[in-house]
Amino acid sequence: MKFVWVLLTCATLAASAGCRSKPAYSNINVNASRGSTQAAGAQPAADGSATPTPAPQPDQPSGGGAAQPQPGPARPTAIKMPAFFDAQKGEVKDLPSYPKSQRLSLQYGPVSADTDMASLVLSAPATMDSIGAFYDKAIKAAGWEVKTRNRDSEYSEWQLKKGDTEEGRVTVKKDSAQGSLTIQIVRTSKAPEKK
Repeated sequence: MKFVWVLLTCATLAASAGCRSKPAYSNINVNASRGSTQAAGAQPAADGSATPTPAPQPDQPSGGGAAQPQPGPARPTAIKMPAFFDAQKGEVKDLPSYPKSQRLSLQYGPVSADTDMASLVLSAPATMDSIGAFYDKAIKAAGWEVKTRNRDSEYSEWQLKKGDTEEGRVTVKKDSAQGSLTIQIVRTSKAPEKK
């Protein structure tokens, strides 16, 4: 047993002795600005800090003029709001949000080169019957054709269509954990085909 302890002690001492060297990045001065001490060609000084060595400027004129601005990262292009979405109200124009519901998420944008989409998820402390009656009326008033309609005490869904280019779906699910209903509204619009 003593032999095992002696081996473990020797192994621990040998491992700790190997860890005493400085890591390769120990000469970086974290208190200085990034551009001045970690510039290309920075050389470590005797005290361990980095001393900047000016890097050649290929775009700079030989007379010591101002350096040319470097291009920054590409800016994301703005996503066009779908024509069927009301930005003021934060809802789909022809598939309104259930009154006094709380918005959980909103996504919109192109799903392909010729199709725009909006998806809205809401939470409402209401009954399936009251939400079902609201959407039955709103869908009819907006001129949607109901392709399919499913309804029970825990789940309701309307698959909708307008002409050849407009589609929608309203799904209502019971959320037992939250004691409310989750409503998802999905609306797409496809650009008409060019002839």
